[in-house]
Amino acid sequence: METLRQLETTIASWYKKAPHLPGEARNWIAKNAWWIVIVLVVFLGLGVMTALLGVLFAGAVLTSFGGAIGAAVGGFAVIAVVAGMFFSLVCIILAAMAISPLKALRKKGWNLLFLIVLIEAVSLPVAYSLLSTL
Repeated sequence: METLRQLETTIASWYKKAPHLPGEARNWIAKNAWWIVIVLVVFLGLGVMTALLGVLFAGAVLTSFGGAIGAAVGGFAVIAVVAGMFFSLVCIILAAMAISPLKALRKKGWNLLFLIVLIEAVSLPVAYSLLSTL
């Protein structure tokens, strides 16, 4: 957690001179972030399930109609998407864990949301590198 705190301090120093939201807006966000996260967790969970079904269907179609080359491309695509979904599932779990602290207005919830942003930033190059092997 100390590394996360240091990273947060570093990033906050970059945006020190940037304009900030008014106090009322910040209070509204702090008080209502928990239910916004609930809605996002539900939609992200549905999105992950839909993407998984779509990839499995596309893999089956590529294997059926594409022969050996289609199966190879489908296999690489499935690996890339499963890696991306792994990151998404980790983020969904962390977001679900952040709901209670956010409702109680504790900083732990915001730390979990910050960790989600960092994980998503790492997942983009990983997914891109896997997809570029196609």
